[in-house]
Amino acid sequence: ELERLLYGDFLNDSLVDFHLKWLQSRLPSDVVKRCHFFNSFFYKRLLQTMGKAGSCEQEQRAAYMKVRRWTKGQNLFSK
Repeated sequence: ELERLLYGDFLNDSLVDFHLKWLQSRLPSDVVKRCHFFNSFFYKRLLQTMGKAGSCEQEQRAAYMKVRRWTKGQNLFSK
């Protein structure tokens, strides 16, 4: 995977996810409890969904329905 770190190359998802988990493991436990870490696929899906969501409320609701389950059982605002 080191070849992917050359200038001008994109990182693949597994490297990004690994680094996110590594960063999370380096944080103090009280900080981790206050944070929520999504994987790289969430961000990809979120950006795709936001790009397809138009300005009408119905399209925005449809876009939200595609990502709402990603935080099921988690209250991100209580962290």
